[in-house]
Amino acid sequence: MTALRKRTVRKQAARAVTLGPCAVCGSRDRVHRHHDDWTKPLEVTMLCQRHHTEREMELGRWGRGCKPQSAIERVWGKGIDNGKRRIRNATSTV
Repeated sequence: MTALRKRTVRKQAARAVTLGPCAVCGSRDRVHRHHDDWTKPLEVTMLCQRHHTEREMELGRWGRGCKPQSAIERVWGKGIDNGKRRIRNATSTV
């Protein structure tokens, strides 16, 4: 599924389904809408962040983002430059 389609599905669910407690532990902290099937945007399960991660790992979808990340981005977030524009030294061929 493309990133654009996932974003559309998430927006549809956010408009239609209000957040409730986690279906596993009942927590109301950091609750996510989990889609088992992205083709059914309104069929969601409320899961706290911990149980959402566990469920995605069970399905084999954890860590498969929309775009690949470098090892540095995975460790440091936005990279060594912390999201600031990188300035490279221009080398002259003259």
